[in-house]
Amino acid sequence: MATEKKKGFFERIGDLFSNRDELAKEAEAKKKAAELAEQQRQAIKAQADKQAAELAKAREEAAATAEKQRQAIQAEVAEKAAEAAAEAKANILATHTVSGDETLSHIALRYYGHATPPYYKLIYEFNKAVIGDNMNIIRAGQVLEIPQLPEELTNK
Repeated sequence: MATEKKKGFFERIGDLFSNRDELAKEAEAKKKAAELAEQQRQAIKAQADKQAAELAKAREEAAATAEKQRQAIQAEVAEKAAEAAAEAKANILATHTVSGDETLSHIALRYYGHATPPYYKLIYEFNKAVIGDNMNIIRAGQVLEIPQLPEELTNK
């Protein structure tokens, strides 16, 4: 084992002075690295903020476009519904309130002059929502719309 010689006071001070420049350079390098890291962080934050603003703008534009499309579709549906309602009203011959002793064949005979299945089934199909699933059960007070006869039944 080699014995190390203890350094004296002046030798230690000399070591400190000789390392002082190296320590100063190291501290300066750390400071510059911290500044560079802060600049990079700020640049990344600025870029993220810019992208967030662009995304928010794109979302607003998409929402506005979707709302315009929804309104256009809604207007188109309302227009078609109005046309269908007008067409359906044009195809209605009369409105009839069922009395207690009537059947669909009685009603068909009254409006069409025929009490056969093609005629009363036409009334049933046109009023299925009012009558229900069983065409043999109609109730007094039900209001039925009597449709105009289609071409194939007017020639019989």
